[in-house]
Amino acid sequence: MNDKEELRRLIFQMLDDSGKQAAVFAKDIGVLPSLVSQWRNGTSSSFCKKEYIAKIANYFHVSTDFLLGINSDEVDYDINEIVEAVKSREEVRELFNIVKHMNKSDVEKATRIITALKE
Repeated sequence: MNDKEELRRLIFQMLDDSGKQAAVFAKDIGVLPSLVSQWRNGTSSSFCKKEYIAKIANYFHVSTDFLLGINSDEVDYDINEIVEAVKSREEVRELFNIVKHMNKSDVEKATRIITALKE
């Protein structure tokens, strides 16, 4: 399998694992759903372009190095720390249960509000 095929497989594995629709993914990264369909079925490999790699990595909360196979560390943050906070703190669990059903734009808005409250 070549690098483009591995990247394609990884992108759609993450998309499928996320449970999100391809159309939502397309909208959130700023491309047409038809382009995502072309990526999935192999008729386009434009997902390899720098402009898309960064957007895709950001969407899935992974590093560009992970997407490109340079680094096998999937996430840019300590997942164990996050899991421990969700397990041990009721208020974090409550917040997680609220945001897990929100779209990316709404999560970003909520994050800005929470950050402003902290200051």
